[in-house]
Amino acid sequence: MPLPTIEWEGDMKGRIRLIDQTLLPTELKFVYCEDMKSIWHAIKTLMVRGAPAIGIAGAMGVVLGIKDIQAKRNGYGGVCGPCDNGIRYGLCYIVERRIHNSVRRNAQHACSS
Repeated sequence: MPLPTIEWEGDMKGRIRLIDQTLLPTELKFVYCEDMKSIWHAIKTLMVRGAPAIGIAGAMGVVLGIKDIQAKRNGYGGVCGPCDNGIRYGLCYIVERRIHNSVRRNAQHACSS
């Protein structure tokens, strides 16, 4: 049975597991990416090779980015930082909704293709 080059482990709070293709064929090593920075590094250093795998890694990287945004929101009040007045709160809400809607729309488009 062939091993998947890249796969998502867990639910939305999961991580990406990929084969480090720079070590093939002499060594099989799995790399785990839990944030956008690590998946960017994996793509940049050619741990992920081939257009389909790079595309999937990029899409999974978007999910990791959402996780980062959610962690920041839970830590200090949102993408924009702490919202200390009504106007700033409104702007933060608009920015976060735009990000959320854009990601959802792109994901739906990708799934319908």
